[in-house]
Amino acid sequence: MITVTFILLVFRLYVRLSRKSTRNLVPGLSDLCIILAWVSFLIEAILDSVLNNIGFLNPDTNMWVPSASRSTGPLVLALKILYVENVLYLNTMYFVKVSMLLLYCEWFPQYMKKTRLAIRITSWIVAISWISELFICAFSCWPVHRNW
Repeated sequence: MITVTFILLVFRLYVRLSRKSTRNLVPGLSDLCIILAWVSFLIEAILDSVLNNIGFLNPDTNMWVPSASRSTGPLVLALKILYVENVLYLNTMYFVKVSMLLLYCEWFPQYMKKTRLAIRITSWIVAISWISELFICAFSCWPVHRNW
């Protein structure tokens, strides 16, 4: 999955940069947002590999049931990783949304006022929901160390 998304990302950047004039080969904000989304996705995949290596994703092992033969260290580490992954997942999804909205802003001309207004309203809704979901995710259990 990482390889396929990387190839698609490189293809998108190639097409977008090859269509721009030769004097302006700088990626736009929508390109930057999609790169940030991919980096966030890559970090999530790495953390999933760490979870797999400590046995958290093993269907034969129930990490939630305490055992005398198993310490609670891997469970605490897994919970900390899951806490970080929740924030990364939100960032990945919202960077993709913001990238699409920025792309729409590039595509639709200024004289399409109703469409531009709809994009602006949607942008505000996305921004407010991103911030509120980050706060809910980060502070759903206060103090944070009580999550694990």
